[in-house]
Amino acid sequence: RDDFFRYLCDNYKKVDSLGRHLNNIDKKQQEYWDSWGNKEASKKDIQSRYKFTLALENACHPGYVSEKLMHAFDADTVPIYWGDPLVDDWFNPNAFVWVKNREDFPRTLEEIRYLDGNEEAYLEKLKQPRLKISLDEIRRAEDAFIRHIFEQPLSEARRRGEGTFHDFYLRLHNEMYIRRWYRPGLIRKSQTWLCLHKLTRILGVYRLLRPLGKKIRRAFHR
Repeated sequence: RDDFFRYLCDNYKKVDSLGRHLNNIDKKQQEYWDSWGNKEASKKDIQSRYKFTLALENACHPGYVSEKLMHAFDADTVPIYWGDPLVDDWFNPNAFVWVKNREDFPRTLEEIRYLDGNEEAYLEKLKQPRLKISLDEIRRAEDAFIRHIFEQPLSEARRRGEGTFHDFYLRLHNEMYIRRWYRPGLIRKSQTWLCLHKLTRILGVYRLLRPLGKKIRRAFHR
């Protein structure tokens, strides 16, 4: 996401970034947007003032499409999308600018440049149907998906998340948990404490033993 944002800014024109990340709006304009947005505007209202919206996911994973693409459509802007490699299974690829990979940056830039300078082509893209399938088909697919959750065999029901940030956040959580309560070199003690922590929660005596736990943690940090 960051690389493509910088690529557009460096090779075409400034792209307004109104959020905290990569914010490039001067103070006066930022105060205007903040006051305007806090009163009667929503994200949709602000996006609708732009011809294009960068709808770039935080991960490239089959089936992972967040709200970014639909929010851009809803604001009647042309989305510039990167993310799900199978996005065209559900969405019409003629309705948005698709950034497929880094090697696709130059082609994407030329398409943006063409649409930005050709009003007729831009409006034609804006009029394209957003979905490749009907809403009835989507509802049927959702219904089948939800029924499958409850009707599948229990042996198949349990499965871990894959891709996206599941492993990253799981590792981060474990590392932060250990660093928060235990100093280095006490990993074996920390595992024992973790087991006791879970056991007290199961037995329902966590609140009674919590003061004792604080004393133990302070002792570990000495």
